[in-house]
Amino acid sequence: MASIDLHGRTWSESLTELIATYNRIVANGPSSEILEIVHGYGSSGAGGSLRRRVRSFLAAHGDRLEFKPGEEADSNPGHTLVVPKQPLPEVTDLLAEQVLEYCETARTQSKIAGKFRRYGDPTVIQAIRSLEKQGRLRAVNKGRNKAYEASQWAEVSFRPRPPAPPASCIPAPAAGSRWRPGPAVFPEHCPGTPRPLP
Repeated sequence: MASIDLHGRTWSESLTELIATYNRIVANGPSSEILEIVHGYGSSGAGGSLRRRVRSFLAAHGDRLEFKPGEEADSNPGHTLVVPKQPLPEVTDLLAEQVLEYCETARTQSKIAGKFRRYGDPTVIQAIRSLEKQGRLRAVNKGRNKAYEASQWAEVSFRPRPPAPPASCIPAPAAGSRWRPGPAVFPEHCPGTPRPLP
């Protein structure tokens, strides 16, 4: 049984070590090797934040692994047992998806770094550069600052974009423009239009 001890580490350090160890086991080929993650119970008496985060992360990737809390396996809540099946995404890939979702509205690099500071500045900057190279994140001007926002065609996996309203529902431009309005549109055809009371 492989084992990693996460005592005294930050969540970012723990996540990096967990993914690296897990993926090494998977890379060695199919086996029934169990990975023991020692995270401790926590000093609060109600379970530590590291234990909660580790188990929450494992639950989020339940399609790639099986895990059993220590208290169910051997009455020890200070560890979790994992059976690896498929590789986990790298930390930078996980972070990149979160950054992309956060940047649906333009954000400066300092805002992004502040939001994801638990990963460390170098990792956050690497994720931004990677997304920019892929064309999923683009640099824009926000006042006097450079900001980043998700490209229009970039798919954010966390929530679907709402469908665009029909062209006939787009409001007419200001008076004096050269745009010619199309046919009249009834309010019930346009999403978000308040309906009259009966």
